[in-house]
Amino acid sequence: MKAGYRKRLVERLLQNLRLGRKLRIDLLGATSMLSRSWADVKKETIQNCFRYAGFRMPGDDTPNSDSTEDTAGVSAEVWNKLAEFPGAIDGSTFDEFVSADDDVPIMGQLQDEDYIADVVPTTSQSDSNMEIDDGPLPTSSEVISALALSGAIA
Repeated sequence: MKAGYRKRLVERLLQNLRLGRKLRIDLLGATSMLSRSWADVKKETIQNCFRYAGFRMPGDDTPNSDSTEDTAGVSAEVWNKLAEFPGAIDGSTFDEFVSADDDVPIMGQLQDEDYIADVVPTTSQSDSNMEIDDGPLPTSSEVISALALSGAIA
């Protein structure tokens, strides 16, 4: 999916360079590119991701496939067209562009205490979730008397 999104990003950059416009992608444009990238992900790719994570169906003897979606094909052609514009790219390949952030941590390492804190409520959390006991509910006759009294006051 990441490769598909970045391919669309490069295509948008190439289109803007051809038209002499500055590259601007708003939230709607980014969401649209992301949606189309997700729609292009193959069923087999998703299945391989689950296999790689250790989720297997009984009797599934298919080995983990570490291959990702093919990013060469059309992407290399678009990348080469982009290279025709001076200063557009720095001599890197499309695969290097796609994998530029592969080593960036996406989440911190949690310790046991962090997991426990997420599950066990603290004192202030448990106090705020307690129901307040207002005492016994009034009877019907008490409600009618209160309404009659409020009508006499108003």
